Amino acid sequence: MLIHELLHVLGFEHSSNRNNIMYNFSNCKQTIGDDIINLINDLYSVPSYPDLIMTNASAVMNGRYLSLNATIMNFGLKVSGASKLAVLADDKVIKEVEVDGIDVGYGRTLMLKNIFVSQLSVDELKLSIEYLFDELSKDNNIILLKIKK
Repeated sequence: MLIHELLHVLGFEHSSNRNNIMYNFSNCKQTIGDDIINLINDLYSVPSYPDLIMTNASAVMNGRYLSLNATIMNFGLKVSGASKLAVLADDKVIKEVEVDGIDVGYGRTLMLKNIFVSQLSVDELKLSIEYLFDELSKDNNIILLKIKK
């Protein structure tokens, strides 16, 4: 009975298999079913990769000069390797900054001042984290900033 309740705490629902310990009514002959073992194996099969995330990005255009701040955090399961922050104005690279590896749970705040932008008018800035290592998710490595006119 205790294992049944513990598995509920871990998120397991009732089973329709009468021989499974997660069946609605318990008896002493029930066992932990293969479905539970398979789910536990799936839960713990996540690879130990870093997960770089860009947060707190802001930018100010002053004429043709750009100043920006951005923080890159590592919310993954492993120290990241070196990466770089690419700054693009209307899809043209205007600046790249090397970033050392980041420990799990830590970050780096980048403050860039007076970057010359050759375009006369910029509609959008794109900040992108680029690297050569595996990562848990690449979905959070880009921030788009619209330039107010």
